[in-house]
Amino acid sequence: MNSMHTSFYPSGKSARIVALTMAMLANVILAQAQTIVAGGPLTNTPAGPPIAPSSWDWLVPIALFAAIFGFAVLVALYKLRQSRLMHETLRLTIEKGQPIPPDLLRFGQPRSSANRDLRYGLVCIALGLGLAGFGWGSHEAHWTVGLIPFLIGWAFLITSKLESNRNGRS
Repeated sequence: MNSMHTSFYPSGKSARIVALTMAMLANVILAQAQTIVAGGPLTNTPAGPPIAPSSWDWLVPIALFAAIFGFAVLVALYKLRQSRLMHETLRLTIEKGQPIPPDLLRFGQPRSSANRDLRYGLVCIALGLGLAGFGWGSHEAHWTVGLIPFLIGWAFLITSKLESNRNGRS
């Protein structure tokens, strides 16, 4: 079978991990559904008497974790597919006796770290300012949450400047 026609779906150990995770997720959903059908636990609210949870309350955390896990799996599968295509291209190039372009050999290697750090720094600073602005109107100090990405952004900018100075650029 030609490797260009390999399946996009995981196989081997990764398939077992995905199957095990999905089985665990299904088990949690089933247990939660049985609790809801049985009447479910009552929860106390600060404003009044206990209320029964909604029949869909369990879906939000499960959907969140499933989305995070699904995104990570999709990213890993995409990188695996790109790597397989790159190796197939290299193999065909070598079989035909063609010279290998230098850009092909640099595939997957990080680009200039100074430019990457500059971009990450600017994004983190913007995120920090956005979070700080969002929390500014509250009476508590919620705006301080924005300091974390803001300061991480400044660290990236400093690293970018140091890296560009080390490489002889200014």
